[in-house]
Amino acid sequence: MIVYASQQRVRSHNLGSVAAVVRERGGCSRTDIGEALSLNKATVSSLVGELIGRGLVEDAGQRATSGPGRPRTIVRPDATRHVSLVVEILTDRVRLSSWTLAATRLEHRTLDLDPIDGGPEQTLQQTAEALAAWVRRLRAADRIVTGIAVSAPGLVDTRSGTLVRSSPLQWNDVDIRAALQRRRALREVPVLVERVANLATVAEWQRAPELEDVICLHGGETGLGVGVVTGGRLLSGANGRAGGLLFADNVRMSVRPGRPASSARLVAPAAEHLGFEDLLDLVRDPDSSFVEEAAALRAGLDRGDTEITGAVDAFADRLGDRLVALLELFDPSDVIFAGPLEAIADRVIPRVRRGLPDPSTMPEVRLVPGRSGPEASLAGAALMLADRTFAQLATAAA
Repeated sequence: MIVYASQQRVRSHNLGSVAAVVRERGGCSRTDIGEALSLNKATVSSLVGELIGRGLVEDAGQRATSGPGRPRTIVRPDATRHVSLVVEILTDRVRLSSWTLAATRLEHRTLDLDPIDGGPEQTLQQTAEALAAWVRRLRAADRIVTGIAVSAPGLVDTRSGTLVRSSPLQWNDVDIRAALQRRRALREVPVLVERVANLATVAEWQRAPELEDVICLHGGETGLGVGVVTGGRLLSGANGRAGGLLFADNVRMSVRPGRPASSARLVAPAAEHLGFEDLLDLVRDPDSSFVEEAAALRAGLDRGDTEITGAVDAFADRLGDRLVALLELFDPSDVIFAGPLEAIADRVIPRVRRGLPDPSTMPEVRLVPGRSGPEASLAGAALMLADRTFAQLATAAA
């Protein structure tokens, strides 16, 4: 009996390890898995077969080898049955999207809601209705809904799923998880609520898992947020509240063109208080997305637009001043400029670098652009749900 239990524990551990390798690499051969985990071919084949049986991974065709030998069959995370849903709450709309276990987006839609004017109750009620309809449709198609991840701007208590405080939305103490799970179709669906910057950090860290101490700066239309990886773990704090907006004093009134004045966001800084959302305001129109706005900022820099160039430089100078304290506090090896901020990182990074202390007084740190694109936070949300799914299913008792 004791030996049997031990064997079960070992197999469960190996099953989780194999799933993690496939999950992290996005696609690899059984030989790759065996080499990474020092497992023999028979053991790997057995474990992969069980994961395929559970619907977690799938065979994805063959890949030619660089040397002699037969092509290797690639194993990748399931791209057909498991689906996660991501909710992004912005100041003037709510965006919904569906994703595979490999963090590939399947569908997306925008709800024409006004979270500021409508308030949390109305916004979350209509969001829950849309999600419930989507879940019912997926289940009717024999899909497995792994969970819902909510990207929220502000201070989040991840344990309770509560948005504690959000200056951009003007929301306080909103239990987002409970509000969504009031709908019958969503009661059994796991709901994760997380800060935008932390989600972007997950996406960027997934691309460089060897890094153990990282600061991720995420610039979006609700401000510039900070995510931190320290000692190989995402910093969340005792209640999941760690982190926040880097420019917390950046509180002004800003209206998206074509929206009523009552839908304004908080804040109105002078040049020395310029935030990332102010940069997006320079290129904003009623129908633009922040993906398009990030591209427009990039185009403005490329054509030498003096207003955009001056604003970006002022923002970068201010960012350099603020970043010093974070470097001293967390001592990272890398600082990643992620999300829409990635589009202008090549202009921002050199100016930020000039504002840092002399390397002789502070350890060298790499300042690098992100690699997950302007929607890094959404990809991070999908990855977080995928990690949860793999962790639960792969380590279940065999």
